[in-house]
Amino acid sequence: MLTIQQAAFQVLQQAGTSLKSLEIARRIHEAQLVASSAVNPVQSISQALERNIRMNKGNMPKLAFIETAFGREITIPVSEIITREHVEQQKVLQQTESITIELPKSLLDKVKIFQLGTGVETVDEALALLIRSGLVNNSSKLIESIKKEMESL
Repeated sequence: MLTIQQAAFQVLQQAGTSLKSLEIARRIHEAQLVASSAVNPVQSISQALERNIRMNKGNMPKLAFIETAFGREITIPVSEIITREHVEQQKVLQQTESITIELPKSLLDKVKIFQLGTGVETVDEALALLIRSGLVNNSSKLIESIKKEMESL
């Protein structure tokens, strides 16, 4: 059996997007990833998951809250993705071909802010990480802003 955090991490990886805690708990319960003797196991798992994140105790692998257009959801922070997938990402980066693109300065500034916030070394790596993660782990406001920038190209 997995811990609630391990199970939630697995569910979020499979989903490829942030989810509400009740949805994560429902998927954990349906897949029988965590044993629960609670009267309402989905509610119990959901509450434990939220408590672990809020109090940052038992929050390994690390999960975080994110505000989306659909309300507060749980996500895998970019820093956790970088830590857990660093080796695979480096292999992918080494196997890729180079392309050159022109970006509006305002969009490039946003990528640079993302780079600084995540600690990746170059803008290229930051852009590659954003593309690979599908912007899943970023706020909906940033996503909407980037969409508007791209539409105006």
